Amino acid sequence: MMLDRLKSLDLILLASVLGLLSIGLLAIYSTSQSGGDTNYFASQLKWIFLGVGIMVVAAFLPNRLYYEISYPLYGLSLILLVVVLFWGTAGYGATRWIRLGGFGFQPSEFAKITTVLALARFLSDERWEINRPKNFAVASLIIALPFLLIAKQPD
Repeated sequence: MMLDRLKSLDLILLASVLGLLSIGLLAIYSTSQSGGDTNYFASQLKWIFLGVGIMVVAAFLPNRLYYEISYPLYGLSLILLVVVLFWGTAGYGATRWIRLGGFGFQPSEFAKITTVLALARFLSDERWEINRPKNFAVASLIIALPFLLIAKQPD
């Protein structure tokens, strides 16, 4: 099973992602070498390792799991987007953060992923044909709800 997953990896996509990560890291490194703050480089490197680790784990999860959790996670992201409207904290010039203890995150980043998962699940369902106006409206609503909640967030 795992060997099959490794064989089915899209090598062009993997090379593209690693290339973009490398270019970004080199850009940050070059600015830190010319008198910039080296904390940005170390922080970026930390987040790259975390992101690549998550990508590796995600690549080996069964597709059925993504199907099952897509709608609940989408609902959670909508709830978090509403929460940030009332109890969000300011960070980096915008009131779009939720802080839990010493950890802060932006629900809009979570919503990007969950919206893609929910839309993919909706469109993959054999009962739905996107050419029908009702189905097109539902697919549009899946995208519009988080979009409108994010647009409503104060700057």
